[in-house]
Amino acid sequence: RLALERGDFDKAIEILIRLVEESPDVYSLYTLLAAAYAARAKVAVVDLVLSSLTSSGGSLVDQVGAFLPQPAEVGMEVYTHYLEDIARAIDYLKSIPESLRATTSSEKYAKSAQLQLSIYGIAYSVMYLNQFVATTGSGGLDTTKLASMSEADALLVISSLTDAAQIQAAGGSSVGAEKINATLTQINNQPGATQNERLQNYVRVTRGS
Repeated sequence: RLALERGDFDKAIEILIRLVEESPDVYSLYTLLAAAYAARAKVAVVDLVLSSLTSSGGSLVDQVGAFLPQPAEVGMEVYTHYLEDIARAIDYLKSIPESLRATTSSEKYAKSAQLQLSIYGIAYSVMYLNQFVATTGSGGLDTTKLASMSEADALLVISSLTDAAQIQAAGGSSVGAEKINATLTQINNQPGATQNERLQNYVRVTRGS
């Protein structure tokens, strides 16, 4: 906790991994470890909860993206490490038995685990998508970069958003679930024969290109 408070996330992760290995059934450690990974990935969790998921207007991708690192700002090598950290955070939270992180659970960490899992899932979806959402020198959407997104990439983004919506709903956050589901509906309503085509068209529409 001290390492987390002073921003030494590498040290916090090192300590928590050792503790998890020593006590794999102490699931409260998993929420701390997930938080350390998310913090190292520069995900502003509090801002995401308070602002992006409850605000009206604009696309979910843009609203969430405002509180996430951007590839152009940190470089793709660093950005890839951030994506890996968020994926690890999600994996550790999913390692907690579902019954112990459900809203009906009496475990003190259950509510935190549910909230973290939904927020990190949204963050991962948007961060993954943002690998393909770049701008040209004139400030327009780089359609060449967007076209490099594969069907597998699109499915990963959409499935992560779907999972996050389900977790938000299960945790009692109807506003968050509705916002994510509205985005998924907007994606599905775009023209295209594949999820990849529909997701690319959604980005083009929301980015004004």
